[in-house]
Amino acid sequence: MPDRAIVPLMTAGAAGFIAGVIASVEEMSGSSAVVLAVIVAVFVALSGALSVVKTPGEESERWVVGALRALLAVAVFACIYAGLLKMLRDGSILGVVLIIFAAVFAGILTRLRVRDRGQLETMGGRGQPTA
Repeated sequence: MPDRAIVPLMTAGAAGFIAGVIASVEEMSGSSAVVLAVIVAVFVALSGALSVVKTPGEESERWVVGALRALLAVAVFACIYAGLLKMLRDGSILGVVLIIFAAVFAGILTRLRVRDRGQLETMGGRGQPTA
């Protein structure tokens, strides 16, 4: 796992947990829960995108990996947030399923890394060794 992938992963996990618990305890619903989720999701997306700044590697790879990390970090946050709302506020088993989805997205997030020019040329287009 790349070192910098930990930043959006921990940000998304912590923000999802804290915001989910706060929204559940306050029994937020409707627009107030959505507004809280959108505000926190913006900061989570920024942490994902900024995790590739000044990373050694190809510039075009940085943009792609930054965008994918941002999207996956928001997905992890959203699943944890919605899962906690469903579990704690509504008492629904669907919350557990959402937490499992968050774990899957987190696993994918940890696999993304920026490749450098040498890896792009010596490996195949998909990161596989050329024959």
